[in-house]
Amino acid sequence: MTATPPRWSDTAHEVLSGDLNAAVAYVTPAGGAVVVSVSPLGLTDRAAGRIGFTTSLGFPRKLERILRDPRVALAYHTREHGFARPEDYVLAQGDAVVDMRPSPQRLDDVLDASDRFFGPGKSGRAWDWLLQIPFRGVDGYPVVVPVEIVGRDHTGFRLLSPPGLLPPGGRRAGLLAHSSARRTSVWP
Repeated sequence: MTATPPRWSDTAHEVLSGDLNAAVAYVTPAGGAVVVSVSPLGLTDRAAGRIGFTTSLGFPRKLERILRDPRVALAYHTREHGFARPEDYVLAQGDAVVDMRPSPQRLDDVLDASDRFFGPGKSGRAWDWLLQIPFRGVDGYPVVVPVEIVGRDHTGFRLLSPPGLLPPGGRRAGLLAHSSARRTSVWP
C-alpha cells in the first residue's frame, strides 16, 4: 500500500464522474465473484483517489460479503445513461469501505449527486407526505396487481387493472415490466 492516492486519466475521470450505471463485482465465500448493477452517480473524489457507488442497505447479503472481503471491482461498461462521452471501458479495483449507517450529510450528498442525473427531487409538504406513506391493503400487506398500459400523456402513464382488484381512486405505484408479456405488475 502507498500513501499516494491512485491517479487516473482525464478520459477515465469523465467516465467515473459521468456514468449512471456500473457493475460491481464482489467476492463470494466460495471464492467466486458476483456481479450486480449499481449506480455510481458520479461520486468521485479525484484528489483522494476515491470513487463511490450507491446500493440498497435493504439487501444486506451483498454488503455483508463486501464487509467480509472488501476487494471489489467497479466496471463502467456502458454509456447508455449519464453524461460520459468516451466509449472507453473503465475498470476500477480496490478495497471498499461500507457505510452501514450513513450520516444525514452523506445522504444529502448522494441526493445532491443524483440531481445531476435525475433532476431535483420532489419535496415540499405534499410530496413529503406522499413519499412517506406506502400503500398497503386492509390486511397490511403490499398489493400487487397486473396492469396494462393503455396510454400516456404529460401527467404520466394510464394503466388499466382488472375490475375489483383495486379500490376506487388514484394510487401511487411502482411498476415492474417484463418484455415477455403484454401485462406487467404494479404495486400501488
